[in-house]
Amino acid sequence: PTDGTFNPNMDVAADWYLVDTTVYLATMNPNQTDRFTPMALTAVELNGPPAQTVRVCNFDPTTVTDLEFIDEHIRNAFDLSDFTGLTDINIGFNTTSFQLTLPNHSIPTNNILLAQNTQLTYLDLSNLDALAGSIDASFCGMMTTLVTGASSELITKFAFNNCSSLLSADISNYTKLSGTVTFENCTSLVTLATGSSSDVISNFSCRAALITTLDVSGYSKLSGIFNAAVCPNLTTITTATVDNTETFTSWKVNTCDLTGTHDLTHYLGLGGSIEFNNNSNLTSILFPTHSVSVTTINGKLTGITALDLSPMDNVSSSVDCELCPALASVTLPTNTNVFTILKFNHCVLTAFDITTLTGANDNISISLNNNSMGTAALDTLLSDLVATTWIDGTLTINNNSGSPSAAGIVDIGTLTTAGWSVTY
Repeated sequence: PTDGTFNPNMDVAADWYLVDTTVYLATMNPNQTDRFTPMALTAVELNGPPAQTVRVCNFDPTTVTDLEFIDEHIRNAFDLSDFTGLTDINIGFNTTSFQLTLPNHSIPTNNILLAQNTQLTYLDLSNLDALAGSIDASFCGMMTTLVTGASSELITKFAFNNCSSLLSADISNYTKLSGTVTFENCTSLVTLATGSSSDVISNFSCRAALITTLDVSGYSKLSGIFNAAVCPNLTTITTATVDNTETFTSWKVNTCDLTGTHDLTHYLGLGGSIEFNNNSNLTSILFPTHSVSVTTINGKLTGITALDLSPMDNVSSSVDCELCPALASVTLPTNTNVFTILKFNHCVLTAFDITTLTGANDNISISLNNNSMGTAALDTLLSDLVATTWIDGTLTINNNSGSPSAAGIVDIGTLTTAGWSVTY
């Protein structure tokens, strides 16, 4: 304290080394009156025996706005109920077991960092009626219970990554979520209740969880990174029902159990990488109509029956939808972009039209092994490739329903002269 007496009463004798070099050895009652120099504790100074209790008296806790306990081996109860003015709380990297009680107040918070408290099992945020700013309780591996409340303040980060014991989370009453909202690697998380927010969320992730449904339709400015991958029980993602023009850099829903149709038509800024592979019960994916750059599409090992990329006229680089046993039709976009990979092995395609691609696709790799293309379809593809004048490409069309005709063999020769490798 900056004034008054400093007379803490210890339940267990302890050594005290104060910042002004005063030393109290093996005492339960250090006594220093009229202390005008603030006391500062460095890391591990409070690391006493398990029964140690510290009571610091003669100050007004309501005046404290910033509290920091890092790597202090806190044990048992850590009650901050009286600290009703706290806006910044940094309690982390405690490997010991303790119970945390946060203050009950309506003051907007700035930063609550509770990460790396490896034995914290329970966290109650409901007393903070004006929760705001950044909240991060990641890497609390023993936390099973998260109690949330309601706040209409702007929350810029809400992160509970690697809380592998967390069973459920309800963020539906935080109406101004923005920035980062992540529950990555919460491998026991069965339920994530969402709500609505009109603020920009630039990173939303619940990767590697056990959730069965996810509703993000209420987040009207979802953008940036969306990741719900590796959720093996996830069958349904409820997406936007009105147009969202925010820009995305990736959309990952791979290795889930998505069933039926995955509708992305209202995400008009969807770009970058779109990954929906390893969803065997996914029968259809609907893309938005836009000109945003999409550089990767990965939809292999799904149950889709058709792939229509024509609404997105700025797709380029890589499209991989092989090992889709029901995929019978592919419609490529119409553009002048450069593609490096078109991979559709082990599908049931009866034709493959590349005439909509008019860019300089030299060195392209086109893989169409094990499909249902007959002789006429193969001849058409080979003739179309010759007409493109692309060079140094790779084409594999073996194990289809038919084989190239004599005319097709001539076209293969022309492609080979242009540096192509053709396997049929």
